[in-house]
Amino acid sequence: MAAAQWRLRRNCSLTPRQALFAWSLPVVALLAVAAFAVWRGWWWVTLFALLDVAGLVLALWLYTRHALDGDTLVLDDDGMLHIEQQHGRHQRHVVWHASMVRLDDHDTAQPLCLTAGREQLKIGAQVTARVRELTARELRRALPMAALQRSAQSVAHTA
Repeated sequence: MAAAQWRLRRNCSLTPRQALFAWSLPVVALLAVAAFAVWRGWWWVTLFALLDVAGLVLALWLYTRHALDGDTLVLDDDGMLHIEQQHGRHQRHVVWHASMVRLDDHDTAQPLCLTAGREQLKIGAQVTARVRELTARELRRALPMAALQRSAQSVAHTA
């Protein structure tokens, strides 16, 4: 069970499936214009319509590729911090002991930097500076409490 969770995601109003559905109408309309232009023998209109379709498809591909980018942090009751990062097709999952995690001081214009031992991870690149600031404040409160809770649980198990 999660004691705390932070979702630092890009603010995209459409999921990739919704974007595909929404953008299908202009693509179909442009293809209809291209077909009509071929029928009439207007090769320059056909070329322009097909270039428009290619531009829309490229923009849709770029949008859907990064629409779900972001970071999810889960601080479990057992004192473990789970960090999941997604950037395009790349996904990374890291688990650290909360007692080992340090949140470095940062410039609000830059992503947050979490350090555990020699490992370092930057989070929150997709969100606004205000959200990073609030997340940093909450993490600074939650991490020490999770470490204390874990040490109290280990003492209770040994007793």
